[in-house]
Amino acid sequence: MNPTHFILLNELQQMELIWEKAVYIGEKQSEFFKYILYRLDEMYVEETRYISYNFMHKFRCIEDKELLSTYTQPQ
Repeated sequence: MNPTHFILLNELQQMELIWEKAVYIGEKQSEFFKYILYRLDEMYVEETRYISYNFMHKFRCIEDKELLSTYTQPQ
């Protein structure tokens, strides 16, 4: 799996792939959103959720290693 293939999947296929094969890395939170990071094969996928509704908003693939460090640093 690579970012291009992941993006081409529909939302349900993306969710199933995350639930079945991804490894949880960490999470962070802003005022309105919760961000959850997963590792899927050789890529990272960030899930964005609305905090007040606990509703999944979107997935995106992360390639920027600087962004990954925000999940491993104490908040």
